[in-house]
Amino acid sequence: MRARNGLLRHPKLYALLTGVLVTLAAATIFAAAGVHSSPVVEPITASEQAQAEKLAIAYANIASSDGKGSDGTTWPDSVVSFHVVASSRGAAAAFAGSQSDSDSRVIVAAIAGDFTLIAPGPPGSEYPSGHQLVIVIDPATDSVTDVGVSGEVRDLKALGDPVSLR
Repeated sequence: MRARNGLLRHPKLYALLTGVLVTLAAATIFAAAGVHSSPVVEPITASEQAQAEKLAIAYANIASSDGKGSDGTTWPDSVVSFHVVASSRGAAAAFAGSQSDSDSRVIVAAIAGDFTLIAPGPPGSEYPSGHQLVIVIDPATDSVTDVGVSGEVRDLKALGDPVSLR
């Protein structure tokens, strides 16, 4: 019996084209599901860790739910743990549930404890509160670009290799 399709006569070409089609199909499915590869990001440096901790302590004191912030240079009593990781802005935004197409490098700091963000909102709305305070830091300017609080403590391993500082 003779094959009608010319590709069947060339098994290596058939295998190559099949692999390309499977790869394209997988890429389409992952893109539709919002799964994107993250750019390679340089690990967090010691000086970035120190700056992140300084900013995190300040924000933890402001947002501490127990109302017992320290003098601003030490952790409030409600803080259980503190982790930092270097990431891309896009990956950090996806982790936080928002969107960004930027690949700029940021530092994500996650503080576990009890927090309430005193932030403007609609009249009568409650302030957001939860067990994890997350701040995003631009290491080029040492400024905080995003702050959020979550009801659940999320693992920073989704963003890279976190460093535990508390």
